Amino acid sequence: MVMRVTNRTQQENALSNIFRITEDLFNAQKEITSGKRIHKPSDDPAGIRDTLALRTSIKKIKQFDRNINNNQIFLKRGESALESIGVSLSRAKELSIVELGSLSTPESRGYAKTELENIISSVFQAANTKVKNMFVFSGTDIRTTPFEVSA
Repeated sequence: MVMRVTNRTQQENALSNIFRITEDLFNAQKEITSGKRIHKPSDDPAGIRDTLALRTSIKKIKQFDRNINNNQIFLKRGESALESIGVSLSRAKELSIVELGSLSTPESRGYAKTELENIISSVFQAANTKVKNMFVFSGTDIRTTPFEVSA
């Protein structure tokens, strides 16, 4: 069977190809200038799904990074506070052992008392250490002062 291709059909095909090529060129230029392959969800629904999943994953990773950094700060501050408390308690032990001996005088005991009060004050200050307006040693209730002088 012989088919006849008319001039009109040839023209319509040529115009259709020109419009398709022009549209493809426009889309390619739009992708190049914006740096994005997808401009609206209808461009690529599967690609949008993947893009949204990647965005969610990136947000989670950034939050994990912030949490790790905050926890490192908490741990470092807590460690330095505990170290300070350990040094203070060692000094308090030394003072109490020296002042229990028979060589201590009322004057030396007065100085020891003053130094012990300062040690107690510094221990409470270290025990109530704050990081980012949150107490390090208050457990889950981070807004409550963990240690207070009651006697």
